[in-house]
Amino acid sequence: MTKILVVKREDLFKNNHFEGFKHIDEENYIDFILNNHYYEERCEELENNPEHIQIIPYVWIINPKTKQAFIYKRALGKDYQETRHVNKLSGGVGGHIDQEPNAINPNTINPITHSMKRELSEELIINQIPEVNFIGYINDDSNMYNKVHFAIVGLAETEEPVKPTDDGIESGSFHSIEEIEQLLEDPNNEIESWTQLSWPSIKKHLQNLDNKTNEITKEITNEIKKEITKKIWPEYFNLINEGKKNHEIRLADFNCNPGDTLVLKEWNPETLEYTGKEIRKLITNITKTKDLPFWNEEDINKHGLQIISFK
Repeated sequence: MTKILVVKREDLFKNNHFEGFKHIDEENYIDFILNNHYYEERCEELENNPEHIQIIPYVWIINPKTKQAFIYKRALGKDYQETRHVNKLSGGVGGHIDQEPNAINPNTINPITHSMKRELSEELIINQIPEVNFIGYINDDSNMYNKVHFAIVGLAETEEPVKPTDDGIESGSFHSIEEIEQLLEDPNNEIESWTQLSWPSIKKHLQNLDNKTNEITKEITNEIKKEITKKIWPEYFNLINEGKKNHEIRLADFNCNPGDTLVLKEWNPETLEYTGKEIRKLITNITKTKDLPFWNEEDINKHGLQIISFK
């Protein structure tokens, strides 16, 4: 008979009982479980004894590139005979933590992470099993089945294709936030309860991926966009200021790009001083050429010229 990892309910919730989903930062149940677990034979009696809580790793798979989560539908299989979950949609892959009596040194094995990786390899077809990060816990006392189980929720990220095995899973694929919301709201779908309880946290994580991407893009954009300050003689300054001139021909000995700001400071060639006037223009286009001989041939041949348009 298989033995599975359990903890005493009264000890687990001695200081803080909760129902629903609890974030990993709110309580350290993992250390307690690792230091206070024991193994009991998996049987019908255990399934109806809330004194012993069975610990279940429960792992969501997401693709950080597409911002999608893996959703699957349960079915009976050779090694999966849990009828309660058949035909229900689920986002978490998980199972009991079996005792490993044949391990060379069982004391050096973290049974939680070991079980998480084992479940992923047994339930899914994936080239490389991703690392799993703990994100929270689930406790649901709404019925006896849920009451005797406690979930440690994990999150694994991969950009590789993921397919379900033929045993115990009818179908499975990645879905966007919008698609998962529709699946959850469809009255024709049965949703496994732990999926409903943990989905808000997974959804928030996926949304944060979008925010992170936007922040990175913004940072890159801010780094690229810059100001370029140049002298300009009064006659040309006035033409631009009056809207009669919307470009500058400059030696291409500096870098500038559309989106940068060109700061033109009026320069008096007689006094060799700035007048204090300046114009700021957004660069919209740059045309580079070596066909205009306004500078000495050596500099033109070295740098070329650029025509800067602005508005």
